[in-house]
Amino acid sequence: MDDKSHLLIESIYDTLFEQNGWDEALKQIADAFKSPSVGFFEHNVIDPSDMQHLMLGIDDEMMNQYTEYYAELNPFFQKPEYSASGALMCDKRLAHDFSNKHIWDGSEFFHDWLNKMDYAHTIGQTLTDTSDRLLNFTIIRPSFEGSYSKLEKQKFLAMLKHVHKAFELHRKIENLELQSSSSEQALSSIDMAVLNITDKGKISYMSSTAARLLYSNQGLSDNNGLLVASSSLTADTLLQAAIKQAAEHSQTQNLQLPRIPNGRLKLTITPNKPQRQFLGHYEIGLTVLIEAEEAKEEILKAHYRLTDTEVEVAQLICQGKTPQQISEIRCKSVQTVRTQIKSIYSKTGVNTQSQLVALINSAKS
Repeated sequence: MDDKSHLLIESIYDTLFEQNGWDEALKQIADAFKSPSVGFFEHNVIDPSDMQHLMLGIDDEMMNQYTEYYAELNPFFQKPEYSASGALMCDKRLAHDFSNKHIWDGSEFFHDWLNKMDYAHTIGQTLTDTSDRLLNFTIIRPSFEGSYSKLEKQKFLAMLKHVHKAFELHRKIENLELQSSSSEQALSSIDMAVLNITDKGKISYMSSTAARLLYSNQGLSDNNGLLVASSSLTADTLLQAAIKQAAEHSQTQNLQLPRIPNGRLKLTITPNKPQRQFLGHYEIGLTVLIEAEEAKEEILKAHYRLTDTEVEVAQLICQGKTPQQISEIRCKSVQTVRTQIKSIYSKTGVNTQSQLVALINSAKS
């Protein structure tokens, strides 16, 4: 990951602490992907005209036209599999899947709305799918920039993990009526461990969730005021190296460590801006966000009694694979795969692919 990528990720997490942070983050994303239009919009499956948005590069008049008329014509929302949570939306993929290179640029949506703004290519992903409302993050660029390459799509998906995480934190903070300005009490109410540490790993602040994690022997601990990994010497070596890298090079570090007795701890270590005082404390070096996850495979087996085979098929579904693709990967017939999917739906109590994806993505002990 290069310096620009690190700065981009930092700007995403900076939105948690700055009132208008998304403006700067969206501008950096726009520059990184050569996409003048970037942002969020909420698609209402029942009433497409009922939409909220935060889009850079599209003025209010054009967005009003979209909500009033063109939203229901958007080709990506014509089939549930394209708008399923976690699925990648891409104009190039649309043309490929339908074996029709003009299904995108020949649509009324494209000609009468998108092309009027000199935009032509797009990729996006549904971040959340709740109560018939799909929250989507999309980037759009003009034709002269060309279609998004395979590498750009990979970078986009990697970036979206951080956008999704930051957005979830925003929503929890907003539910506490604190908007973008966090207090210690607010962070302690969020179901994510938050710590402030110095460049040497000394803990200067921890939320209540972090305290419960560190003092319950789950893989991280407070060793005489220092943040350490307690699962193994290797894990602690990785943690200390990440802290050092984040501090010395001002680069956000992401790593996964074993969680005791099973699962994983996902850490994001972000350097703070030198001039900022976080949560009213004295100036510190790094902010650490920790997500504790039980192994999803174990959750699916224990809570829903899925077999090893059904767990594997369920995970492939979450990756956006079709029954045909799953059959090729597992060397089984399509009919066998469909039977397995039917069993998975029955055991988990879901009826659609998007519901299964949402269930597995939110699975936790």
